[in-house]
Amino acid sequence: MPRPEDLPDYRNPPIDEVAIAVQFAPIEGLYDEHARRFWQTMREEYPLLENRPRLEGPIEPVDPHATFSIDVSALGAQLPQGRIWLISASDDLLIQVQNTRFIQNWRHRETKYQRFEFVKDLFWNNFRKFRQFLDSENVQQPVVQQVEISYINWISGIPMYQFLLPAGSSEIHARDSIVWPEEEIWNARYLIGGEPGTVERLYAQCAP
Repeated sequence: MPRPEDLPDYRNPPIDEVAIAVQFAPIEGLYDEHARRFWQTMREEYPLLENRPRLEGPIEPVDPHATFSIDVSALGAQLPQGRIWLISASDDLLIQVQNTRFIQNWRHRETKYQRFEFVKDLFWNNFRKFRQFLDSENVQQPVVQQVEISYINWISGIPMYQFLLPAGSSEIHARDSIVWPEEEIWNARYLIGGEPGTVERLYAQCAP
């Protein structure tokens, strides 16, 4: 899919991190030792390895009125397993692997941000290699339940009400003057839609 012609493009975007993640049902027989063996196949591009606590989170409900929940009892057998980080030498590229998630990150270090298409291609190439590795280990393929794209922007030097439109209405009138908040937090969740049987949501969060 080509980059939309009307998509804004910034000379110096404030992007700090981009992550593309897939969440899937727990893969039976996939353990941390498999993730470390997968790292051996990726070691030339990602020479650093770290062990991290695993991530847990709910699957987005299709019903917009449904509550978010995690079936802890179903996760019980999986909780002792962790999450493996595969890190590039420049520290700007990161792959995260656990038995319910595969995540590709770009992080702002010394290299310039190469736009979403670069991160998307990295994700697909490395997720394909991960699936090929599972085949080589005779481990079942992931059944993807959810896809998540995260952007983290770092905007410094100006208050939130100067760059975030909803925050621009946060002033109050006190003692015959306009007073802006010293600090504020803004959160929103939008139901976008999706194909039948699916749901798409946009989460926007802004905090000091």
